[in-house]
Amino acid sequence: MLKVEISKWQEHLQCLKDACGWLDVSRGRARDYQKLLKEYFEEDLRTREHILAMNESCEICDIYNLWKEHVRKFPDRLKDKIKRTFGSGGILREGEKSSNSSNRARNDAFVFYLAGKLINAGADVFSVESICASGATCQGDADVTLNWNGTLVDVQCKRPQNANRLEERAEEALSQINKAGREGIIAIDCSATIRPPGKLLPDKSEEMAVKFLDSKLDKHAVGLSEYYNSDRIRALILFARAPANITVSESPILSSRGKRYVYYRPYSVCSFLVFINDAYADHNALKAILGRIASQER
Repeated sequence: MLKVEISKWQEHLQCLKDACGWLDVSRGRARDYQKLLKEYFEEDLRTREHILAMNESCEICDIYNLWKEHVRKFPDRLKDKIKRTFGSGGILREGEKSSNSSNRARNDAFVFYLAGKLINAGADVFSVESICASGATCQGDADVTLNWNGTLVDVQCKRPQNANRLEERAEEALSQINKAGREGIIAIDCSATIRPPGKLLPDKSEEMAVKFLDSKLDKHAVGLSEYYNSDRIRALILFARAPANITVSESPILSSRGKRYVYYRPYSVCSFLVFINDAYADHNALKAILGRIASQER
């Protein structure tokens, strides 16, 4: 294994440790990922859990890096909620069952991830999971509420488990925004609708993997155009995260079939697709804020 690759996974492992230390997480999936990654890189273990652990654990590290400097702006109840998403839920998304709420941890994690991205992009986040920032006063049960130039804008986050429920969940978010009587943004995590359970992205480089996700999100967007052009809806955000095996190097040694041995490392690939409702006079300002969430480095 190349030294640079050793350094990358060790840095990631340290991030996981820091995240668990930040929230005093002693057990649960965030801790399990540390064990799985050490076994993958140090003992060459290759079960499905070992291969997919990198992608799953990147969500943990992302939330930690996005929130570690901002969570103090909110009451401790928010930090406690983030802690529960680190410790609860199955190791893999493949084990989720909405019937027994085993997907709750990842549903909430998407809310915290997006809210953290918005804060780091410069948005004035008033509340997350109905927990208001210190000094803010707002009402409602939106996943995230923004203060947009004195107007409260609700962000309703959805995470459908298959493509057939995509429009249904978008409609649910629209109904929640209309019921609250405020302007809103619909945000959908399409990860489960794009990647079949247990599968990796079929590409050998990060750039190819991102293009693959972009193309899938583009297809999803075709059937959702009515939502980001609806009254009260300022924008539609589509997001996806998926695991890939990125080619690191090729060995000069040939196999019995005459092909070179290829060395891979697990990787997590993310993509955002943002649509703005141009009917609002200040749509360019919102476009600038939402455009930053896609360009922020993890």
